[in-house]
Amino acid sequence: MKNICRLLFALILNYSATTAVFAYNLKQVANKENFSNSSITTFCQDEKGVMWIGTVDGLNTYNGHEIIPYAPTSDDGYLTGNYLNKILYTNDNVYWIQNYHGLNQYNTKTKQIS
Repeated sequence: MKNICRLLFALILNYSATTAVFAYNLKQVANKENFSNSSITTFCQDEKGVMWIGTVDGLNTYNGHEIIPYAPTSDDGYLTGNYLNKILYTNDNVYWIQNYHGLNQYNTKTKQIS
């Protein structure tokens, strides 16, 4: 039994030493004051590289330089709730934003939420 445990340990150690470690380019966003809330619940990245970040208090975008909290421009531009738990991009300038009060569709071309 000891030999099997030693062999298994040696195989795991050898596998972990020979597998490639992939590095990711991570960046810490230092300006936390612009977030609608510091508790991030979900995020999504579109093909332009813009990060759409959902928090417990709303939607934010990050383009690599600045954080922009979502602010509706009209009365019908509000999300059904602020506690966001899923953002999905469908490649037609449309984002699906799920929260605990419903599902919203946001069109970035028309800037309309339905």
